[in-house]
Amino acid sequence: MRSDPGMPARLAALAWALALAAGGCGEGGGFVERSGAEALRRLPPEVADLVPEDAVLCLDEARADGDYRIWILRRPGGTWLDLPAERPRAKGAPQVESHDMPPSALLGVLRSRTPGLDPGEPAEPRCRFSHWKLPDGAEVQVRELVTDRGWFASVERVAL
Repeated sequence: MRSDPGMPARLAALAWALALAAGGCGEGGGFVERSGAEALRRLPPEVADLVPEDAVLCLDEARADGDYRIWILRRPGGTWLDLPAERPRAKGAPQVESHDMPPSALLGVLRSRTPGLDPGEPAEPRCRFSHWKLPDGAEVQVRELVTDRGWFASVERVAL
């Protein structure tokens, strides 16, 4: 039986294509594939409290100086996060501002940060952008999108 020298490369390409088709998050860099408590521990506590436990963390990436960090999340099915502004405000609760943006506001981030992730087609012609200040003065910015493949979000922590 003859050995095919190109077989390992073809098998690697096939495995990569199957991973992408399965809806995974991607590979390399800050790519991760975590869910449950392990994923939520990586997020700022103020955001982790809002994210359903079945969400999958796809990317966790920080700048070397620590002033900026981004997380990419996905969830099969799902709806918008239940933000503090949508609940009765408790004393000292953060003031959350939300705005509707075009879906491209998040789709562009997903394409550039997680090129192997296919979010599908937006279910609504909008992306929700929410932001609020953390007790340490940093700002959290959340972009959310619901598509035919589920809920997708980017969470950014920006030191001001």
